[in-house]
Amino acid sequence: MQRRKHWRFSVRLTVVALFTVVCSIVAALTVSLQYYNSIAQLEQQTVQQFDQFATSAKQTIHQNDLAASRIVDMLALIPNIEQLSNQQKLRILAELITTNPAVEGIYFANSHGDFFEVINLKNKTLTQSYRASKNDAWVIMSIDGKSNPNQRELSFFNASFELSTSRIEPTSYNPTKRPWYINASNVSQRSTPYLFQYTQVPGVTYARKLQSQNGVIGLDIPLHALAGSLERQVKGFAGEAYLIKPQGDIIATNRLDNKARMVPMQPMQLTPQQKEIIARHSPLTISNETDWFPVDYAVSGEPNGYAVEVMRQVAALLQLDVKFINGYSWSEFTDRFEQGSIQALNATFDNEQNRQLGLLTKPYGTLKFALIWPSNATHIASIAQLNQKTLAIAEGWSVIQPIRDAYPNINILEVETTIDVVNAVLNGQADAGIESDIIVRNLLTEYALSGLKVSNEFSFARANVKSSIHLLLANNKSELIPLINLAIDTLSNEYLAQLESKWLKEAMNSHEIGRIVPYLIYIKNMDNTQFGTLHHFTDNAKQKLIYVDKLQSAMSSDQLIVFVIDQQTLFSPVYDSVATSSLITLLVVAMLLPLTWLCASPIVKPITELLAMTYHIRTHDYAGVKVIPSKVIEVKRLSLAMKRMADELKRHEYAQRNLIDAIIKLIAQAIDEKSRYTAGHCKRVPELGEMLAQAACDSKSSAFKHFSFDSEQQWREFKTAAWLHDCGKITTPEHIVDKGSKLECIYNRIHEIRMRFEVLYRDAQIHYLTQISVHPEQAAQLSKEKKATQQQLFDDFALIASANVGSEFMANETKEKVRAIAAQTWVRYFDDSLGLSPQEELRYAQYPHPVTPVEEPLLADKAMHIVQRFEPYHCPEHFDIKMPVPDNLANRGEVYNLCISRGTLTAEDRFKINEHIISTIKILDSVPFPPELAKVPRIASTHHETMRGDGYPRQLKGETLSIPERILALADIFEALTAADRPYKKAKPLSVALKILHKMAVDKHIDLNVFELFIESGVYLDYAQRFLPAEQIDEVDTSQFFMPDDSSIEVANMAR
Repeated sequence: MQRRKHWRFSVRLTVVALFTVVCSIVAALTVSLQYYNSIAQLEQQTVQQFDQFATSAKQTIHQNDLAASRIVDMLALIPNIEQLSNQQKLRILAELITTNPAVEGIYFANSHGDFFEVINLKNKTLTQSYRASKNDAWVIMSIDGKSNPNQRELSFFNASFELSTSRIEPTSYNPTKRPWYINASNVSQRSTPYLFQYTQVPGVTYARKLQSQNGVIGLDIPLHALAGSLERQVKGFAGEAYLIKPQGDIIATNRLDNKARMVPMQPMQLTPQQKEIIARHSPLTISNETDWFPVDYAVSGEPNGYAVEVMRQVAALLQLDVKFINGYSWSEFTDRFEQGSIQALNATFDNEQNRQLGLLTKPYGTLKFALIWPSNATHIASIAQLNQKTLAIAEGWSVIQPIRDAYPNINILEVETTIDVVNAVLNGQADAGIESDIIVRNLLTEYALSGLKVSNEFSFARANVKSSIHLLLANNKSELIPLINLAIDTLSNEYLAQLESKWLKEAMNSHEIGRIVPYLIYIKNMDNTQFGTLHHFTDNAKQKLIYVDKLQSAMSSDQLIVFVIDQQTLFSPVYDSVATSSLITLLVVAMLLPLTWLCASPIVKPITELLAMTYHIRTHDYAGVKVIPSKVIEVKRLSLAMKRMADELKRHEYAQRNLIDAIIKLIAQAIDEKSRYTAGHCKRVPELGEMLAQAACDSKSSAFKHFSFDSEQQWREFKTAAWLHDCGKITTPEHIVDKGSKLECIYNRIHEIRMRFEVLYRDAQIHYLTQISVHPEQAAQLSKEKKATQQQLFDDFALIASANVGSEFMANETKEKVRAIAAQTWVRYFDDSLGLSPQEELRYAQYPHPVTPVEEPLLADKAMHIVQRFEPYHCPEHFDIKMPVPDNLANRGEVYNLCISRGTLTAEDRFKINEHIISTIKILDSVPFPPELAKVPRIASTHHETMRGDGYPRQLKGETLSIPERILALADIFEALTAADRPYKKAKPLSVALKILHKMAVDKHIDLNVFELFIESGVYLDYAQRFLPAEQIDEVDTSQFFMPDDSSIEVANMAR
């Protein structure tokens, strides 16, 4: 049965809460009545005002549109207006521009390429663009298309229409190639937004053919003026306003593009020759598409996108003047590039068709291609699957020809734009479409299209199509190629990565303004009957209101005006009113709260102090627990009880700690007493380690300046690890620990060998007596042979006995003598399989037993001497043990053991000794140490590691060993060097032990810094005086340890 949850509150909170709840109920009722009464009235008034405001803004935009078209119509109908003098045209056009502030310029052009434009220099941008003086108010730009089509004349006039200055500049501008001229008719028409070539600002053009049909008149309105008109109408409006096409393209808006341009890079250092090349080819006209979002596109005619920004940065690096041209389709751009009207095509792919068109720069990005096909169609993994099928591609795209060449059976459907590619697949005109991955995915998101699969994981197979993008320059711009390539190289990978992240990655997740109005999905769901009214909708979990209506202009009947505002923003006055009332109410309640709060203090204060005492208990600071004074009896009793509990916990904790420490020392004592030969090692190492750790804490040297044991718990952790450093030896066989000679096992088998020599000695005596009884006349000769044989036995046994004693090195010659002696034979008469333990019987049963008497070698390596492992040796993986494991558990072969090169241990014995550290890890890994002792297993198990990384059991590198671990390693070795109770060696004098230790430090066996601290601090002498006999303490010249020492010092066998 589930227990019910009980809520509990403090005394102070209970008193204050009851007061607050009563006040809050009264306030809530009052504020609620006010809210529901006000919200109904204010919502109705706000909606009416917004509706009127939207209608007014729509009418204003319509009037501006109408005014511009009337100016064009009026001028077009004036007979022979183009033949008037420049001064007359200036005054007429200036008057019209002055009365219509949104207009930037009015111009005439004819089929010969003649061009005449009057421009109003009313803002600083235009003044700077045309390099006019501050007194200039007007500029006339004219081009004589017949005689000087590549020059333009700029004439500047002040406000009184007086000529101030004029100049002639080169130009590539051909008015007859511009869309406004080509598309002009006998009625006024407005272009889509594009980039004005000279000022490089986006805008729209109103154009109409002249009555004489000899030319075209045009009028430019920059989009910032149109947007400014929109902003003036929506001044004070906190929402979003858009003028859009029915398909969602933004014409004007009061919102700023969130994709602020990155700060231009500092110009490169160019040589005079390079600067001359730049000047010769400036300005450079570059294509800018309108719908290739987010790579190369335009918002309201303003160039945007990854490729555009890369080129802006390149231009900044080279101080190259670039002008972006938009308003054309890609195929039109290609045509104009071939004609020389445009000097560079941006964001082009590397293929044969483009290489024939012009010169490619280095790549500055990569765009994966994507295939799109209906969701219900078969998956397309290769372009080859489209054989005999229709593939939609935007017209003029350079990938068309490589696909046609590789797959002539694919029917390629060329469409005008990227969205037309998508629509062709949706409408069934094409089986699939191809486009850049990022482009098509953004299109599907912008237009909220579904029913298509998109994949960039497909193969072009034999079609040679590359995905890197380049700038394509006209052939006559070859001088610019090295410079632009240099600038692209200068744009670091990091900088290009920032641009890619900004445009090609963030664009996928961005809901900010782009080329398409963000609310297209909601607009599409509205029909004509819903235009002109407010509608609620939810966008990104926000409640909003949207108003959509047609512009109702003769020239722009298909355009829509859209207003969007957050419901929260619209109704904020209501919310502010309610919030103000609520705040006043809360302030009144809050003013009364301190009084209520103070009334609870006599009870709450001592209880809070008691709660603070629990912190001391949690942190084991029992001395910090005090009795809290209070006049409340229950509180006083509680405080006394807590104090008694803290005292009892303290006594209990110390008892537990003493018990654990006693058990730890008991384990160490048991290990020391296990063998008289290592008695005291587990006790002396902690003493030496503690002395050296204290010296490290006190040291001022750079090696130890960041080391200290700041708390008693850290000291306890180190001491515990030191006491437990050899706890694994409790599992090491005693006869291995005590093995003082090579043949020693449970007993010293030299006695068994000696008995064989005794037998041979008596055999010689018996042989002598037998032979003399047969040949008494040869007594002298036989006696001589007997004595020689027996003397040889004495000599052989002496060599065997000497070999049985461990040494630092055993010569190969000695080993050969041992093997020669071992080859002698003796006769065994008794069965060696009798009297065995059950385990030995099992092992002996595996091998044949000859019938006695049998002749055997004096010394032998028998098969039964080898003890095999019952199963493979295994350690848990997280121990990270790197010790080599011998194949056999033990090898007791007599010759094998006598021929041990150094010491008394075989490889199997050595592993059994070293295995104690693995046992230490296993034992300590199973102990649930508290957090303050968490490092004990690590410190205790690393004292056989070396600074050079060839120690055991883990072969840790020196840099991974902490100072406590390095200290314990030195303490373990020094104690072993100076110990007088080891069976395999004699105790080293203090000076010799330090020399060996120094050699080990130089050889990076131990830490040199710790060794130097050991000497400098005098810890070595303090330890010697406490634990070594006086005769072992000799004179030590410590200066030799602080100088380079290349002498070869013999290092003792440090196995145990």
